[in-house]
This record gives sequence, structure tokens and C-alpha cells, in this order.
Amino acid sequence: MIRFEAGAEDLLHSRFALSPLFELDGLLRALTGMAEQSLPPAWTARLAPELARLRATTPLEAVLALLTPRTGPTFIAPPPRGLAQTIEDDLAAVRATPATVARREIAEALRARPGRYPLS
Repeated sequence: MIRFEAGAEDLLHSRFALSPLFELDGLLRALTGMAEQSLPPAWTARLAPELARLRATTPLEAVLALLTPRTGPTFIAPPPRGLAQTIEDDLAAVRATPATVARREIAEALRARPGRYPLS
């Protein structure tokens, strides 16, 4: 039998449902080398051209600038509110973030970003 012990702080940072933007956040970290674990090489090879295209044609670099291997603004990957959460739900939550909260989280993320994680 495996036994897990978790305190209140652990539970506050746990997710028990899926969040499409949280999954995207993890994928972006893995594809850019910021994650502790990497993707299978075949996945990386298949997704790298699309990532390069998105980086060149969208403001994705602004989002990547906020990420570190373990942290980033909460508002860009909101906690799930139910088991059937969709990306539309996630995007609505991002849009509903008060500007003061977003600015504070962005400032914190930029201060926490170590210089050794290049964006490209």
C-alpha cells in the first residue's frame, strides 16, 4: 500500500480536475526546456515546428517570459472549477482577471524568472 501525507499548503496547490490551460502551460514548459521532465523525442520533433511558428506569429513570447520551471502567474492557468472544464471556461477566467491582479502576478513572475532559462 502507498500512503501519501499532505498538509493544508499541499492541498491548496493541488488540482483534482483538468484545466486545458494548465495542461498547455505544462506542454509549453516541456517544449521550451523549462520543465523538469521532457517530452518523448518524437513528440518534441513533431511539435517543435508548430511551436516555432507560434513564437514567430503570435505574442507567445510574452507568455513564455512569465514562466519558470515551477512558477508562473496563476491567472494564465486558472484552477479548474469542475470536472468538465473547457478551454473556453479557462479563457473566460483569464479575461475576468482584474487588471490589478494580473499586473501584480506578472511583476512577481518577472522577478522570479532566473536568467538561465532562455526564451528561444
